[in-house]
Amino acid sequence: MRSALLIGGLIFVGLIVLRIPASVVQNFIPSDADVALLTPEGTLWSGSGDLLVTGNSTGRLTWTIRPVTFLQGRIGYDLQLAGAGADLDARVTMGVSSTDVDVIGSVSGLFVNRWLAPYHIELSGNFELETVNVTLEGRIPVAANGRLTWTGGPLRYRLSGNVHDSVLPPMMADLGPGPVAVAYAAGESTPLLHAALKSDGFARFGVTKYLTRTLGQPWPGGDPDHAVVLEVEEQVF
Repeated sequence: MRSALLIGGLIFVGLIVLRIPASVVQNFIPSDADVALLTPEGTLWSGSGDLLVTGNSTGRLTWTIRPVTFLQGRIGYDLQLAGAGADLDARVTMGVSSTDVDVIGSVSGLFVNRWLAPYHIELSGNFELETVNVTLEGRIPVAANGRLTWTGGPLRYRLSGNVHDSVLPPMMADLGPGPVAVAYAAGESTPLLHAALKSDGFARFGVTKYLTRTLGQPWPGGDPDHAVVLEVEEQVF
């Protein structure tokens, strides 16, 4: 009798766990994070919701748990983000002290422009993420690798109160080994842009003289093309 009650109790608890609603995902999102999940459907293990980042709608996020990661003492999910201008697949594996994220897919320039608007930058073309991997400790990226490519095209930006139009060639950015990236024009070896995410939550961007020449606004002086002639920092988290 006791065995039957124990087995029945375990089955009952198991059914409850399996049916944990997707809405509980919202409880795991820090209150100070610029991320929100709306209209969640399904369960904690397999569901979907509308993902907002910094108030911008990014598309429908779908998730499915990977039970095999339990054997490794970690929790893993397969994610897919589909929306206007975004088609991304990700694999997230969370441990006690770190989280690994692998992403592939594409996003359009129009999708990216929503985050570039505050900086008065507007671009076109499409971006491809070629198996980009990022390792986080808490919410801080500590390592990255992979490649990001951009098809290039028209670019509009504002500098010193004046609006400029330019056309950039196809570009690629190599990530890593730390939370850094270096961008080049396709087929060239002289860097155009350096980017790094610092542990204090600031992102640092360095523009080389070669990029200023490519934009038609050459930096004065005798610096070599690969030299960083303009550097800015922006707090991102």
